[in-house]
Amino acid sequence: MVRLPHNDPQVIKLQIDSALVGRVLIDSGSSVDILFLSTFENMGLNRNMLRPTCQPLFAFDSTKVSPLGVVTLKVCVAERCLDLDFVFIDCPSSFNVIMGRGWIHAMHGVASTLHLVLRYQSKDSTYTIDIKGNQASVRKYFSTALKGPGTSKNVPTRDEEQSKDRLPAYMK
Repeated sequence: MVRLPHNDPQVIKLQIDSALVGRVLIDSGSSVDILFLSTFENMGLNRNMLRPTCQPLFAFDSTKVSPLGVVTLKVCVAERCLDLDFVFIDCPSSFNVIMGRGWIHAMHGVASTLHLVLRYQSKDSTYTIDIKGNQASVRKYFSTALKGPGTSKNVPTRDEEQSKDRLPAYMK
C-alpha cells in the first residue's frame, strides 16, 4: 500500500542477466539505462563484455559523465525478457541500476510515480501486469541519495531484513 501524500521515486527489483538486482530506479527522465561500476563488479561480469562508446552523458545540471562502455544484458520481469544496452559508468549512487524511458517504452509500460507502479500488458494483451516497489525501502534509498556519498550505513527496514536471507550476499 502506498502512503499518500508522497514524493518518492520508483525503486524495484529486476532480474538482470543471472542476478536479482535490488535498488533499481525507474527514471522516466533518463534517456538511457545505466549500470554502475559497483553493480557490474558485484554481478561478476567481465569488462571484456563492454563495447566502447564516445557518447557522453549529461546530467540535468549539464555535468558531463564519460561512460566506460556499453554492455548488453538480458532483463526479465514476469513473462517478458528483453536484451537491453546499459551505459556503464563509474560514479557513486544509492541505486544499483537506473532504468530509463527506453526500457519503459520497450515494455510498453506506463510508469505512475503517484502509485509507485509500472504497468504493462501481457504478451497476448489479455491482462496487465504491475511491477510494484516497496515504499519504505524507497524512502531509505532516496534519503541516502540526497545525503550523497560517504554517508553512514543505513538501517534496514523490517521488510528488507526479512527478505535479506533470500538475496545474494552482494545485494544485502
